[in-house]
Amino acid sequence: MELKRITRYGIGALILFLWMAILSAEDSREPPAAERAAIEEIIEQYIASQGGRERMESLRRVELEGRMALESQGLVIELRQKLESPDKVFVTMEFPGLGTVRHILNGDQGWEWHPLTGTRSLEEQEVKDLLRDADLQRDLRLFEVYKEILLAEPEEIEGQMTRHLVLLDEDGKEEHWYFKENGDLFQQVRDVPVGPGGEVKIRQRHYDYTTVEGFRFPKVVRLHNPAFEAEITITRCRVNPEFDPAIFQLPTAPVESGE
Repeated sequence: MELKRITRYGIGALILFLWMAILSAEDSREPPAAERAAIEEIIEQYIASQGGRERMESLRRVELEGRMALESQGLVIELRQKLESPDKVFVTMEFPGLGTVRHILNGDQGWEWHPLTGTRSLEEQEVKDLLRDADLQRDLRLFEVYKEILLAEPEEIEGQMTRHLVLLDEDGKEEHWYFKENGDLFQQVRDVPVGPGGEVKIRQRHYDYTTVEGFRFPKVVRLHNPAFEAEITITRCRVNPEFDPAIFQLPTAPVESGE
């Protein structure tokens, strides 16, 4: 009887110990001091390579023009995007033979106009993705924006030796950021849910960064999904242009122009 009681209590103590270990592991997400210092150094070098905090804070509006080529379908879509920090976006996508799809974000609400399906409000994940695009100062708050930032092993990509960070968002999705030794961002890789319900996952690879008016932007975004491959090429980038506030209004009927 004594042996059974000891065994029973021993198992209970073991289960309690395992639970405490699990909870302790979940609570101690903060990386060791040396790793944290290395991560901070990489991020600070990146900010310095962008001209410093004050200069990055001065980036309030961006206008991008480009085209997306869907290779398997031989289709080219003209794109235009206007971003106003922290929470305004206007996007047009010109589909040959179909017409224009428009997305508007204003605050925490967004709408889509589609030639075939008409008008609909954007879903939560779609709004979150556009808010990410609109927040032009988010790279200054990476430790606030992401749940966890990890230091990964250096990696050679296309002959370029890079420093590698893994960033985990609040939903547990991973992003991989690769930096040159001088702090410049070399590539970003992340998986993005798209469409109603976010049922389609697309891997985005941002690369070929170039400097425009002192700021660095990716000229190419490669999109990968088992069903298709596509590439977005940015042909024009304007920094801090003036926008007509009316383009970000959320009307109840489709707008005719983004100008």
